[in-house]
Amino acid sequence: MSELEELKVNVKRWEAPKLREECIYWCQEAIRAEKFNAGLQKEIALLGNQVRKAQEKVFALAASAASDVSKAEDDEIIRSKLRGIRTQWKMFAKEWAVKQLSSIKEEERPEVDKLLARLVVTDENQSRDSLWTNQSAIKASIMLNAELARFLGKEIMLQPFISAFAYVSETNAAMKTSCPSMETLNQLYKLDKLDKIQKHDCDTAAVHLWRSKTVRLLDREGKSAQQRREQYYSKLVSSFESSGARFLYRECDKRQTLNRRMQLLEILRSTGEFFSRLWSQRAYICVVGLEGFSNHSFELGSDVLEAHAMHKLERGDTSMDGRQIQVVVEPAIFAWGNERGESYDAYKVWAKAVVCVSPSCF
Repeated sequence: MSELEELKVNVKRWEAPKLREECIYWCQEAIRAEKFNAGLQKEIALLGNQVRKAQEKVFALAASAASDVSKAEDDEIIRSKLRGIRTQWKMFAKEWAVKQLSSIKEEERPEVDKLLARLVVTDENQSRDSLWTNQSAIKASIMLNAELARFLGKEIMLQPFISAFAYVSETNAAMKTSCPSMETLNQLYKLDKLDKIQKHDCDTAAVHLWRSKTVRLLDREGKSAQQRREQYYSKLVSSFESSGARFLYRECDKRQTLNRRMQLLEILRSTGEFFSRLWSQRAYICVVGLEGFSNHSFELGSDVLEAHAMHKLERGDTSMDGRQIQVVVEPAIFAWGNERGESYDAYKVWAKAVVCVSPSCF
């Protein structure tokens, strides 16, 4: 064998182990690369899943915002429904009130006088005592209407969280732990608004969004929330029937009394259910009664108040302009802001205050 041939044989002998080592090395690298690639695929899949979840949340929020706007009732529909509800109040007062205040028993008058003190503003030409003797004085039905409206404003219209009345968490039912209570939610809402005002923070949208979402969350409990509201309405029936308003009622037998209480319950229910829906929207509701109008003068064509029908004002009749407002029979109802969480510095009138003015017009 020549030296050249011997060299070729030796080279093959030397290269074979090296080639095997390199082959093993690259096979191992390929396995590691495949595992690494599989790991990357898992991470990509995980990131993709996270992106999808994030997108779903964004889409859900966008849909929720769109839903909030779409669920908001039209202002004209709200005004129409409020007119229907307030007609219920007026009809109730007309049906159940005594004909004249002067027919109320002498021993009951001190209690009625307390009632009149918060419903009537008198001027220098009129004392509250004159209401008992003057045949042209305020009708008892108007006073009952005013007291019912005042009561509803305080106990229903300005209560966003009535669905949380007597709320007891199912998980803590054995311990009867209130979680949360209607009173607690009211305080949180008031304190949060007060905190914004004290900090001169004009952006109160977050506070009203929280209230709106909380009302909706409570109402999602469906039957349970309805039962709590019904319990609240029943409590209010007893409260109103035992208040000073009872002295404005005409005499009734047991059957008539039961009928009156059922009518009152229906008024509380219809008003409560409607305002519960309104509070689930983002607009902030403001109810203004006598305390907000006692220093105001009447003006025909006002955007926020109108004369009671008893005055029989005709279009263009300005004869009562400038006279003091003495009774707010039905409060004004304003809405601040909109469903986009904007314009909380502007209001719209959902219902004008219905007022009586100056003694000569009663």
